[in-house]
Amino acid sequence: MTSSKAETLDKVHHIAINVHDVDSAIQWYQTSFACELRERDTFGAILAFGNVELHLHLPSQHRPHLGFEKADAETFGKLRPQLGGIRSAFIADATGNPVELIQPEEQDED
Repeated sequence: MTSSKAETLDKVHHIAINVHDVDSAIQWYQTSFACELRERDTFGAILAFGNVELHLHLPSQHRPHLGFEKADAETFGKLRPQLGGIRSAFIADATGNPVELIQPEEQDED
């Protein structure tokens, strides 16, 4: 029997880690795993895996964090544009870890 609970669970969008050399990190991940370079800019990159994205950032740009899609992300703070074309707000969890709340993209209904 399939539960509809999974439909109501929030989705992990990405995991963000710091790297000292973005190009070397991209090469290592692409050599070690089946992933695709989705986007690259001066300060970071996005690698797509089958179930989640890995965001690589220079330490001066972002702290390591988890990103979650949240339908009501705007209720947690002002949404700002980020790498990858997403809009999000940052908060901290109960122990101070950074958490990014991403507004899901609007789905066109035909």
